[in-house]
Amino acid sequence: PMKPAGTPYPERRVGTMQYCSPEQLMGSRRYGPAVDIWALGCVMAELLTGQPLFEADTEEDVLQQVRDLRDELSASGLHTFDVLPELSQAGREVLAGLLRFDPDERLTAADALQHRWFTEDAKSPAVAEAEFPGFVPLFSAA
Repeated sequence: PMKPAGTPYPERRVGTMQYCSPEQLMGSRRYGPAVDIWALGCVMAELLTGQPLFEADTEEDVLQQVRDLRDELSASGLHTFDVLPELSQAGREVLAGLLRFDPDERLTAADALQHRWFTEDAKSPAVAEAEFPGFVPLFSAA
């Protein structure tokens, strides 16, 4: 069973280093939903690129890569994800929201699911095909 948000863990880090949130990498032992949202952003980026978002051998190196991403997002905004041309503007907004450095600014799961990427016409086969080449709908949007 999942511990309540903010529950301290005895270990310094919970989870795989490359998917750990900035606050975990900086030594926080408090584990809450924002930690999982960060990891979800890392997994989303990895699924889109085919490689881990952060590749390093030490926590310090991963944290530096995380800070570099934060700085790039701050300077370039969603253009940071221009390397993912198949990802729509709305998809980039979700990814950026999942990867916010500050856990208080990160999307919540509920907010992410209410985002236009999930709620607008992205479920129609034409839009889905454009965003996800090879997409075959299991049902038609009626």
